[in-house]
Amino acid sequence: MKHSLRRLLYTALLLGFGFGFFFLVKPDFTTNHSVRKEKVGKEHEQEKEKSNKRREEYFFRMLRNPATNSIPKNVRASELAYARHLMNWQQMNVRYSSSSTASVTNAYTWSQAGPYDVGGRTRALSIDINNSSHIVAGGASGGIWESKDAGQTWSLRNTANQNLSVTDVVQDPLNPQVWYYSSGEYDNSMSTPYKGTGIYKSTDNGDSWQVLSSTQVPSDTSYYSPYQYISKIAISPTTGTLFLASNNFGIYSSTDGGQSFTHLLGSSNDHNYTGLAVSKNGYILVALSADGFSSTPINAAGLYLSTDDGQTWKNITPSGFPSYFERTVIAFAPSQPNIAYTMTYDGSTTKSQSKITFYKLTFKGDTLYSADNRSANIPNYGGKVGQFNVQNNYNMVISVKPDNPDFVVIGATNLFRSKDGFSTKPTQDYGWIGGYDTANNISGYPGQHPDEHIAVFDPSNPNHVWLGSDGGVSYTSDITTTSTSGDPVNWISENHGYLVSQFYTISMKKDSTDNTLLGGAQDNGSPFFKASTNLSSTSLDVSSGDGIYAYLGTNYGYAGSDNGTVYRNKYDSNGDITISTPYTDVTPPNASNQLFVTPYTIDPKAENIMYYLAGDSLWRNTHVTGSSPKNYWYTVSKLKAPSQYVLSSLNVSHKPAHILYVGASTTNMQSTTDLPIVYRIENSDTSSTVINRGSSQFPAGAYISDIAVNPMDANKIMVIFSNYDVPSIFYSSDGGQTYTDVEGNLSGSSFVGTGPSVRAATIIPTKNDTYYLVGTSTGLYMTNSLNGSNTTWIKQANNNIGDAIVDGLASRTSDGRIAVASFGRGVFIGDLNNSTEALPVQKQVHLPSKFKLNQNYPNPFNPSTNISYSLPVTSKVTITIYNIMGRKVEELVSNTTKSSGSHFVTFHADDLASGTYFYRITAIPQSGNDARFTETKKMVLLK
Repeated sequence: MKHSLRRLLYTALLLGFGFGFFFLVKPDFTTNHSVRKEKVGKEHEQEKEKSNKRREEYFFRMLRNPATNSIPKNVRASELAYARHLMNWQQMNVRYSSSSTASVTNAYTWSQAGPYDVGGRTRALSIDINNSSHIVAGGASGGIWESKDAGQTWSLRNTANQNLSVTDVVQDPLNPQVWYYSSGEYDNSMSTPYKGTGIYKSTDNGDSWQVLSSTQVPSDTSYYSPYQYISKIAISPTTGTLFLASNNFGIYSSTDGGQSFTHLLGSSNDHNYTGLAVSKNGYILVALSADGFSSTPINAAGLYLSTDDGQTWKNITPSGFPSYFERTVIAFAPSQPNIAYTMTYDGSTTKSQSKITFYKLTFKGDTLYSADNRSANIPNYGGKVGQFNVQNNYNMVISVKPDNPDFVVIGATNLFRSKDGFSTKPTQDYGWIGGYDTANNISGYPGQHPDEHIAVFDPSNPNHVWLGSDGGVSYTSDITTTSTSGDPVNWISENHGYLVSQFYTISMKKDSTDNTLLGGAQDNGSPFFKASTNLSSTSLDVSSGDGIYAYLGTNYGYAGSDNGTVYRNKYDSNGDITISTPYTDVTPPNASNQLFVTPYTIDPKAENIMYYLAGDSLWRNTHVTGSSPKNYWYTVSKLKAPSQYVLSSLNVSHKPAHILYVGASTTNMQSTTDLPIVYRIENSDTSSTVINRGSSQFPAGAYISDIAVNPMDANKIMVIFSNYDVPSIFYSSDGGQTYTDVEGNLSGSSFVGTGPSVRAATIIPTKNDTYYLVGTSTGLYMTNSLNGSNTTWIKQANNNIGDAIVDGLASRTSDGRIAVASFGRGVFIGDLNNSTEALPVQKQVHLPSKFKLNQNYPNPFNPSTNISYSLPVTSKVTITIYNIMGRKVEELVSNTTKSSGSHFVTFHADDLASGTYFYRITAIPQSGNDARFTETKKMVLLK
């Protein structure tokens, strides 16, 4: 069996990685019209191709098993099986035991934080044939979502622990209550090898879903399944037969609603890509690609037609079809089902224009009557982003207007249309209707996002179209509009709570009263937003492309773009980054060999200092807040990683200040002996003294993805290795002189499944306890007791975060809050419950100057919410809850002495009915001349 390098990246590694780079700059908190044009993506199409390779290398290095130099074959199903095992054990212990399991499980309250106007990569989208306001869509790593009001609101319909990788969704035309979706993305940009775990079915019109047992993928990591990478699902409107196109396996059908499947065409390892479409009269057209492993495939590459429900097949490949080709997408004309269009990529791209073969096919019975090659009319408007670029099979879409067989929409990075089936090349002012803006200046098309994946015409109004792209879901009420200049089609973003954004990192401010968040997101730059449950809240993208690390400091917020560009953003008078506030590029001008997601940070005790990693070098800037920050970069000469190593992670201490830890990981993918290295730099604001704090215990060849430092004791650190099948979590209490493997129950089991890839960590000291948290490929875990191999990690937020990938964590000691960056489900917030208090407020730098009762968060809430308040002096505090009739419901705080500073308390309303409630604070100062403080606010319980 022969494998090309590219094929290794697509199947052996099973990674692919995102290809959308630029993107619409999001509105600020007060307007939805302004855009920060000057900061829109800086890369043109040719540069994107280079960056894609760096992305693949970055994630493969993070996830591979160093011993085999590969990703475990069926790791998603295997790690999910192990996550189920841990969850079952945890639930049993909470129910029947009074052990620490229960206390750790209940230490935090978790809630969704947003951003609510930022979508994510969407390959699956369908409109109910009986109700055009009912839309079902799927995020590539965010699950299946349903809107019953034409995109104004969305609801997640997966359970927390189902596979969240959705690649296609269809409704049964003969039984509209029945829907199916496929899981497992083949050409992807995900931070995990996200194979599918089967086909999911809904029998209640999309409200709930269950995996078909006939397609469920076992957890055995040696197993390949035809249900791991389903590229297309289709149902015959004449017979009700369900058809599946399985990449690498071929075509399957089911005549019993998915209880069993029959293999029809193709075979294992013969065709990497499989295309499929079914017409209104039941014709089935299939494409089997030529880029497979077998030199003698059972079925030759080409196009196949069946007119008898898949019983027999005829090869109808036109004579002008390429001899070698990869992915093909197919669409029948609904109004004339004997007409089909095919769009095929042959694997080559020149100056960002992909080589596309485009055919209009006409059938008479089971005979190909005519094949019109219209490839020459595929749009290419030149410039920076005017090409038709499918980015190695990543973004390809074709759709035909229901009432006009000549009105065809095709998509790649951009979206194009033709009113004559591309029998002629459309002019730019008519043909270019989405993706990048028609100005061809790397700005985004208004209301829409580059990298198109699916276009669906409304069955009740053929002028209405819904799109799925790397930016989520968008809609137009008229796909036919024209314009002599500018953008002819008006698109509206419909991501109102469609929470499938993919975050690498997250940050928040130190102040416990501040809900601001800033993170790095794939395809959507660096959203700056307020933690909220309000669907109408907005965000602002303060970088471009793929966001990287972020930092929210006292006076500035820092955000970056893929491959290392970093911006400094000043706050306005409200502490927000807005379009009107200026930004400064602070990237080290002479740095090179940055990682795709480039690590950098600000020194929390001296915010004029930034540390930045590039290749084997640590860069330091002691004037990053000054007027000319680019003039003050220099390398720390005594920290230079060995040959074939890269500096991959860093973190700097709070107490004592200025202790910097840096992780170094090998770039030699063939080595089985190169040990990761941890460097410790004391007095890092001025010193160049570097201490090697690596260990022979570290897994050879592994990648250091994070180093967590206890904010109250810089000698206490956690070193995280993100690879599969290696010990992933090491703890040191003496600054790295000695380490203990504390991976514990996250290590996996040969009898159950693979342990998760551990990505990030944070340490939260509180007044009562210290909590250790790790973000993994199967969600968020926490412990309050590190006990070597017996360490027990407890799943957090199972009903919120579930098994979503957690790539980044941020925390603060002022109130113990944790921010969680998930890859596919947006950002979550964790707040300490009543039983645990944050560290005493005197640890904070700034004390409040006046009494204040804040609005509860979240609001509306269900079933719990946090009430925060500020005291300028030590006071006796009472906080009481009343119903709308004025009757006391609960006394949360009863005449209790609280020190000056910021505090919060959690109100649990599990047993209360929905409605309006009031909360009142009374604070009696214990010193000074301050008068008694009383204030009342309103909140809403919405169940």
